[in-house]
Amino acid sequence: MSYLSCTFEGMKTLAPDLSDLSTDQLEQRLMEIESARTRLAALEVALIAEADRRQVPLADGCRTTAEWVAGRLDIPAKQARLLTRLAKGLGALPVTAGRLARGECSVYRAGLIAGAASPQSEEEWWERLRSYGLAGAARVVRRHRGMTRHGERRAHADSYFSIQPSLDESWWDITGGLAGIAGQVVSDALQEKADEFPREEGSLAHRQALALEALCAGDEPSPPHLTAFFDLDAAAENSGAGAELAWGPTIGPDAVEEVLCNGRVRIVGTEKGRPIVTSNRTGPIPPAVREFVKFRDGGCRAGGCTSRRRLQVHHIALRSAGGTHHPDNLITMCWYHHIVVVHRRGMQIERQPDGTIRFVNPADSRAPP
Repeated sequence: MSYLSCTFEGMKTLAPDLSDLSTDQLEQRLMEIESARTRLAALEVALIAEADRRQVPLADGCRTTAEWVAGRLDIPAKQARLLTRLAKGLGALPVTAGRLARGECSVYRAGLIAGAASPQSEEEWWERLRSYGLAGAARVVRRHRGMTRHGERRAHADSYFSIQPSLDESWWDITGGLAGIAGQVVSDALQEKADEFPREEGSLAHRQALALEALCAGDEPSPPHLTAFFDLDAAAENSGAGAELAWGPTIGPDAVEEVLCNGRVRIVGTEKGRPIVTSNRTGPIPPAVREFVKFRDGGCRAGGCTSRRRLQVHHIALRSAGGTHHPDNLITMCWYHHIVVVHRRGMQIERQPDGTIRFVNPADSRAPP
């Protein structure tokens, strides 16, 4: 019988028919599985400790045992550091090691105890943290351990920020870590900026992503000088497909309109791998015209918005539809209403008889520029 077949047979044994389980039985099965996983983790920790004793990571050219664990087990560095810390610390903590081996506690709670307890205080720590959830227990341990000058400097030295694009640069993964005060400063700034966006925009996590972009965008970004390539063969098969920036990401119609609005862009159409049509490079809004429009409007023209910061100038009739840089076709908006509402959501601007504007529902059926 194959490994996959054995796995499915084991799942059937644990839960022959999930729909037949009562809620209490479902919870019990979950706890049984977690307990079994914890017991396996205890064995894993013991094996890591033995590998460390034999100096296997060093022989494999790794700088640390945690680095070796992350590579061999294909797990995140944070999880590898936790397992390594347990491997190094549980030998002196028999109570915690026993609880982990019997599946009576999670790896994470064992890690908290190992980071705070000594052989003499181990029982005391288990009693102290007994009534706390994992997050509360972490706060208690943090208060107890405090922060030394050496720890502060090490945390500062360990801080990092990493932003990694996907192969086609259509998505960017962000990871990192910051020491105490720096993390609080960044968290507060993102929270404050995220609170400026309406709740309807989405979850707090989404609004904080917008906040990060808004804070980095500045008041008025320099007009980008870009070349956009369109694969006309792909576009014929799938409207809007086949567009990408030179040395940059794959983009769609909304992104094309955004860069046309903000910067100096040349469009190159290709067919069978060769350029067959090239536009003149569109010019950005002349600085004097841009400043006049901002002066004329006195702030963001979106109804109810009083923002006078991060103001940008937008083309009411889009550049892709032949809109010009004439002041009558330009309007001042804050970064949120310009980039998020108009260019990211696809909302269109309608002028009202009294001179005000309103946004109309997304027109996703618009032909690509």
